[in-house]
Amino acid sequence: MASRDSKKQDDTTVAFPIGDLTVVFTKPEAGQLAALRRAATLFQSSDTATQGKGGLLFLDVLDNLVSDEAILHRVYEGLARKTIPLEDYAECVIALLKHFAPQEEEAPRNGPVSTRRPRAAANRSR
Repeated sequence: MASRDSKKQDDTTVAFPIGDLTVVFTKPEAGQLAALRRAATLFQSSDTATQGKGGLLFLDVLDNLVSDEAILHRVYEGLARKTIPLEDYAECVIALLKHFAPQEEEAPRNGPVSTRRPRAAANRSR
């Protein structure tokens, strides 16, 4: 599982083991977090094509957070050969959010995560 055995590289990167690889991810930026929220919305659709778009958006964001293109290629080789489960790669988003923004809402285990802070909802109600 990606959330275990992480080691911090610096304030903007973190490494997680995935299969036999160590994958270094960069800190998600605001636009990437917004794209993950959009993917979460698309996943909730009853339309299969819309859910697929959500999946592609989710993977696009996660792929862009991998700092080394060669490692990303090896991750996808592992996915293709079934030596790396897709869930292990996808769980990196949860681990990234917990690492870089521990005050965020608890992330769901299926699909993209919500990145809204609880106090943001409280501020809107004022």
